[in-house]
Amino acid sequence: MYSPIISQRDEAVGVIPPPPGITPDFANPPSRVHTFAALNIALMSISTLFTGLRFYTARFILRHIRADDSIRYGLGRHLWDVPLHVFSPNFMKMAAIVGTFVGISIMLTKLSILTLFLRFIQQRNLRIAVYTIMAIIVAYGLATSFSWVYACRPLEKYWDLTVTGGTCINWVKITVFNGVMNTTTDAIILALPTLFLRRLHLPKRQKIGIMVLLMAGGFILIVSIIRLKQSVDLVHTMDISWGGMTLELWW
Repeated sequence: MYSPIISQRDEAVGVIPPPPGITPDFANPPSRVHTFAALNIALMSISTLFTGLRFYTARFILRHIRADDSIRYGLGRHLWDVPLHVFSPNFMKMAAIVGTFVGISIMLTKLSILTLFLRFIQQRNLRIAVYTIMAIIVAYGLATSFSWVYACRPLEKYWDLTVTGGTCINWVKITVFNGVMNTTTDAIILALPTLFLRRLHLPKRQKIGIMVLLMAGGFILIVSIIRLKQSVDLVHTMDISWGGMTLELWW
């Protein structure tokens, strides 16, 4: 049986055995890192620009910052090409930290949008529904963001593959659950404005702006569906450092 403990002593063996006919390449392996880095730099630059414009508008043009402003803030070789001492514990520790912050940021972004909706919603029943959705988002958001805390017993088994005792839950299934919840709440958030916008008497320019926002929301929903499909595919592979990179591209 393949033993990762042996590979810790022998760097010529990767974290998992390669498929038949494949020879591990530690010197110059296939990698998705450059694609991942380039895409993240581009998207982070765009998001930073628009975030800055958002706060500039709120602070210097509208001259007030509301609650929806204040709560908004806050990998790819094949696994057989990765020596165990590189993967464990560094990779999984990084995954835990990054996953926590990404999960919380997604949660806060959804709460920010729903808080914005509450400024326009007057119907009591609809407001209660929005608050209920917000509570659900907080519950599953915190549970999945900090899933690494309760994922393994003992805790260090989560990031240290040399720990042979103890048990772990299937974190990939947690990722799928998180994807289902994110896709569902994205769809709800996208549909909510249709329930109250018709009753608002807004200038044509503002209505056009809202339509553009809804179209952007539709794109986010498509991304959520694609990410969910990638999460399901990850359930059927052990090559998480390669498949996980594809998943990360759709954050």
